Amino acid sequence: MPNFWNEHTFGRQGRILGPAITPMVYILFLYLQNNKKFDVRLGFALLGSMVYLLMTSNFMNVSIVFILSLLTVVNLRQLLKPVYIAGILVLGISIIFYIKSPYVPEMIASKLEYVLKPWEYGTVKTRISDLNQALENENFGRFKNLFGEGFGASSEIFRENKIAPSLSRTFSFQEIDNGFYYIYHRGGWSLLSLFLLSHIYLISRIHGFKTKIGFFVIVLITNLLSIHYFNYLFYLLLPYWIIHKRNDVNSRTTDRLAHR
Repeated sequence: MPNFWNEHTFGRQGRILGPAITPMVYILFLYLQNNKKFDVRLGFALLGSMVYLLMTSNFMNVSIVFILSLLTVVNLRQLLKPVYIAGILVLGISIIFYIKSPYVPEMIASKLEYVLKPWEYGTVKTRISDLNQALENENFGRFKNLFGEGFGASSEIFRENKIAPSLSRTFSFQEIDNGFYYIYHRGGWSLLSLFLLSHIYLISRIHGFKTKIGFFVIVLITNLLSIHYFNYLFYLLLPYWIIHKRNDVNSRTTDRLAHR
């Protein structure tokens, strides 16, 4: 994170368009699922991805990648040992002093203040406001509560731009950016329940506590802050890998038994 980075470097507040920012999420999930330890290849992949993630200032993917990276490194049982507890405290205090120091790049410092209070982050506040407005405007009866508006459902919200009032405008449903509401609005409580139950089922098929946490984090954060879980087709790889791995293990066990 070079110190010359600031919001005037390039792009809009340091944010630029470029390649997809989800590959690192898939790589980390596969490391967790296959119980692979942090290695040199993963280190180089993270270095390359973090440069781009920080340049795009994508809060959602930065937080997911950070949590998944911790899960690949951390041994949860060893963390309970006194030496590791002391090490974590020292590291935490050092990070706090660094954050408060004048050496943090301006663009990064503006994001770090929201780490402990993510609900105060501008993007998150906008999504909360959009969701509240959408819920107030929907006016669903009992039938639509159960089955939603169906395919092509449209809900509108108005965003006021206090800095430039002329830019205030109405946004369509797709831009509310909350995956759970997206499912509920289209298919009501019945579809939302099926979605939640199917993911509880997927978690039950995952081997390893850390992989379960990783999958839960991906689904929760992605759906709270976007609808990418549904319009990025690559997210279909996650349930496929979970089911395929289980079937692959079962088939190998069956083959071994058949040869005995």
